[in-house]
Amino acid sequence: MSGTNHYNRNSEGRNQWNTQVNVETLEPILRHLVDGENIVHRPTLLKRLLQEYGIQISRSTLNKYLKQFNLGGPKRAGFSIEQVEGVIVMHIRQHDPQNTDSPARIAAALGSRGIHIARDMVRAVMKTHFPEGFDQRSRSATNKTSHNAVIQSYGPNDQLSIDGHDKLSSIGFPIYGMRDKFSRKWITLVAVPNNRTNVITSYLYLKTIRDMGGIPLQVTSDHGNEVMDIFGYQSALRETAVAPLADLIAKLDIGVAPEPHRFLSSTRNITVERGWKPLVTKFNRKILVSTTNAIASGDYIVDNRSHRVIYLFLMAPLVLEELEMYKKAANCQVIRRQKGISLPSGMSANTAYTSEGQDCLLRLSPDSLDQVDRWIVDIEAAYPRLLCFLTWDEKSWVMLLWNHVCSVTGEQALPKVSLLNIWSTFRLMTGHITDIPCLVNE
Repeated sequence: MSGTNHYNRNSEGRNQWNTQVNVETLEPILRHLVDGENIVHRPTLLKRLLQEYGIQISRSTLNKYLKQFNLGGPKRAGFSIEQVEGVIVMHIRQHDPQNTDSPARIAAALGSRGIHIARDMVRAVMKTHFPEGFDQRSRSATNKTSHNAVIQSYGPNDQLSIDGHDKLSSIGFPIYGMRDKFSRKWITLVAVPNNRTNVITSYLYLKTIRDMGGIPLQVTSDHGNEVMDIFGYQSALRETAVAPLADLIAKLDIGVAPEPHRFLSSTRNITVERGWKPLVTKFNRKILVSTTNAIASGDYIVDNRSHRVIYLFLMAPLVLEELEMYKKAANCQVIRRQKGISLPSGMSANTAYTSEGQDCLLRLSPDSLDQVDRWIVDIEAAYPRLLCFLTWDEKSWVMLLWNHVCSVTGEQALPKVSLLNIWSTFRLMTGHITDIPCLVNE
């Protein structure tokens, strides 16, 4: 018996932590959470790993893998402390020239690109280089709207609130959005050629539920004609989800299922409506200011068809990219903790969507998902350029012009377009319109 420790109650070293972690599985998961969703808070990471992926590890093990995978912090993104200031300044100049974003939003946007910088450091750099933005964003400088309604929700996918946003329609970019009521996560947020046609809105709905693998318990919208097809699809698919619906109703203990699609006045469809104001101040403004300045200077002649085609060719991909960045940052940004509300706070919309409440998604059967796929294919076959901002002829002409400008300038390709250089590129292309005179004004 000598050499045996009688006081060691766990001689084999076993504990509650799962030490058998598949590194090949864990690495892409952590990269998604850290670099994709900007989650560096260790308790949140541990919670997400357990609840979403069934991975239970200790904090020290998590830190070991974060170091091993080179995740988190500006140094691990390949930037020295001296370079961080330049990264912040360049990001703001390229993506926020009107200084509408707060330090927290800038930090979230950088974090979603895998560049994790503390908010205090971002704030210090912004104070040095963009001090005027703080006055513009102050509470006294903006009209704050008070929302007195208390929102109740069972959990993620309880209600999907949908609507169109027209503030950029005048310059060619209507927006359509779908937002989860419980988490306030933007599920879909995209610029489209027209957000008031059934075929586009229903196509977006079908693509969304196909990605989700199921339908929300309820869809809410205003009374616009553009949601009639969505109403039909949602109602038909709910009829096929009898067993999942019965199980969910039993878990929620509510007796009767809510109607599959509920029509509300615009002012009552508040989940998506509350999402529009931040979009106006933090996204719309920079696109509108950029465009109206070009019109005022005479660079962009709106009634000139060639100008309009070049504008859409350059600006549409930029709007889509910037809007996707906005959506990602909004979903990643931590919602400040609020007392007295029934919805989650003190966490990001992504975390609330995946880790809180009773998930109300009604999973569709393989047969139902196949039917959704057929509907999508039918729409794409009937409308091959459904989400395109240019016709085939316009796209062909502008590509000829693009290639011609490249050959004249001796460049392999024109530079990647951003809010910094879009109008210099626009002027370069309009300067050669007469070289490729295929378009006439209508």
